[in-house]
Amino acid sequence: MYKRKRSAEEKISLIKKYKRGEGSVTSLAKAAGVDRHSFRAWLRNYDACGADVF
Repeated sequence: MYKRKRSAEEKISLIKKYKRGEGSVTSLAKAAGVDRHSFRAWLRNYDACGADVF
């Protein structure tokens, strides 16, 4: 199965939606076609290092 690499802008947009309370990790990840574990890793990295991590 082909995995599409997400741009930094896409990742940050999803993270900001989550931080604003616009959805759960599961719902946002599913809508974006991303594994929820990957999305959680993005959140951890963003919280630790900010947007420059991407």
